[in-house]
Amino acid sequence: MKMKEGIYYEKYTNDELKQLIGNINEEIIQKKNELSLLHDNVKLYKNLCNHSDLTINDWGSADCKICGKHLSWYCPTSPTLECDYEQEDGSYNEDSCRYCGDPEERK
Repeated sequence: MKMKEGIYYEKYTNDELKQLIGNINEEIIQKKNELSLLHDNVKLYKNLCNHSDLTINDWGSADCKICGKHLSWYCPTSPTLECDYEQEDGSYNEDSCRYCGDPEERK
């Protein structure tokens, strides 16, 4: 065996190398599947979160402290703490939040 930078190198036959590569490929596929499942779980969690603990980010919009989702503009008077542009009569006015009156573009 030769040693280089703390790693031992052995001579392998072609069949042994093929087996090692096959094992590594199987591990990579398994890890990709696990990562995909975790990603799906995170998306599901974000969709189920009720965003009950919000903070204001540097741009004035709300972020959920629980799931990390970036929400719309922060509104201190709205029940959801987000600006709502649907007016009481059902119309939509992007220039005026029905609770705080701020415009969507934050002019």
